Amino acid sequence: MAALLRSAGYKIRAVATAEEALRGLIANGLPAIVIVDLNLPGMDGMELITQIQHLDPDVSIVLTTANDSATLQIQIQKQGLGYLRKPIDFGQLLQILRS
Repeated sequence: MAALLRSAGYKIRAVATAEEALRGLIANGLPAIVIVDLNLPGMDGMELITQIQHLDPDVSIVLTTANDSATLQIQIQKQGLGYLRKPIDFGQLLQILRS
């Protein structure tokens, strides 16, 4: 995904863990959009989203996951998150980023 986004002209920073993402966001500031995977090693994606929203409640967040349970869908709607089901459709991702 990182390579595809770069090739589409986006400036991105990819990290492997939620903890690394949070450290980078605190040190460097929040970008316009954060893409978060639900299943991450260590802190999970929903906890990372909660931490990001505490830093800036207005940042746009897109959650990616293969899970599409009704409970998760309700949580996504309540938190106003964007959502991409895996496998990720790059065209759909670009549409979300443009909007």
